[in-house]
Amino acid sequence: AFNACSDVPAPYGIPGQDSDSGVQEEGTYVDESFTSEFGTFTPVTEKGTPWIIDFKTAKATGYDSSSKTTTESKGWLISEAFDLTNSTGAYVAFDYILRYVRAGQTENKVLVSTDYFGDVNQATWIDITGTLTEGADWNTFYEYAQNLPSEVIGKNHVNVALYYSCTTTSATWEVKNLTVKEGQVEATEDNEPEAPETTEGLFSES
Repeated sequence: AFNACSDVPAPYGIPGQDSDSGVQEEGTYVDESFTSEFGTFTPVTEKGTPWIIDFKTAKATGYDSSSKTTTESKGWLISEAFDLTNSTGAYVAFDYILRYVRAGQTENKVLVSTDYFGDVNQATWIDITGTLTEGADWNTFYEYAQNLPSEVIGKNHVNVALYYSCTTTSATWEVKNLTVKEGQVEATEDNEPEAPETTEGLFSES
């Protein structure tokens, strides 16, 4: 079971929407849990296997566990454009599991653009990935948080994208609880992994 953590330290908290009114919190530009759908995000597949919703996360992988084969793939998951005209600083944050990274064969990136209008290859993408930690199991989510660069602050059309590609071997990347909020955060290198929620008697098989 992969459940969103409801008790996490600042700057996280309960993101996005007021559960009673459905009104988005002030200072929140993007808020998607990926529990059952992509919401305001759009998957764009250049080749191979697309992003999907699986295990209550947005998942990217070119590996097919049933056939034990890998399809060469290149895919994006792109947010709806949001307005940072009045922002003095904003950050993107999410929880993730990343496994089976292979140098030269897999890529997993966090990107941001101010000129994306439907063609990923015509847009200018700024790489803000920083550090992504490779996990050792399918239960421990790590916390990612990165400040948006100064080039996008004050712009009225900003998109955040998750990008993955693979060749003969594929990583698997699961992402949940993605937010973009007003404010600043420290680098993710010092972040501790999110402790998995456990239930007595729960059985999990990868």
